[in-house]
Amino acid sequence: MKKRFYFLLILIASIITIAASATPKITLTTPTIATGTFNQGTNNNIVYAVKIKVTSGPVSVSSIMFNLSGSFDANDIDNVSIYFNSTAVSINGASYYGGAAGTFAAPHSYNISIGKSFLATDSGYFIIALNTNATATDNHTVHIKGDTNP
Repeated sequence: MKKRFYFLLILIASIITIAASATPKITLTTPTIATGTFNQGTNNNIVYAVKIKVTSGPVSVSSIMFNLSGSFDANDIDNVSIYFNSTAVSINGASYYGGAAGTFAAPHSYNISIGKSFLATDSGYFIIALNTNATATDNHTVHIKGDTNP
């Protein structure tokens, strides 16, 4: 019987800080990601997404910073990844933009370097996903609080 690794998602506002090479006008919105359960040893579990819409540009996004908190330990998350999908909050059709080891106990801050350029009127979704370890501790949680300053 496979144990399940739980996560709790608290959405309040955008959790990411975008370090850009220009001062464009951009809008960030956070689509709802339902609270759920991840099985141990599963990959590309979406925990957060933010839609970026550039209204004047160009802009180059160089990194994404965010905090994970909860009750997870250093054995629960193998890695954390950033994807970009121009049409939907989905790994299907998304491009991988970077990642980091997830082998830390909660809380942990991430600053993942990426390289994504936008022209004026471009938009899409940055997606934060994680891979759970095959021996992740049952009932541990992952929180992303949108009002937390990374």
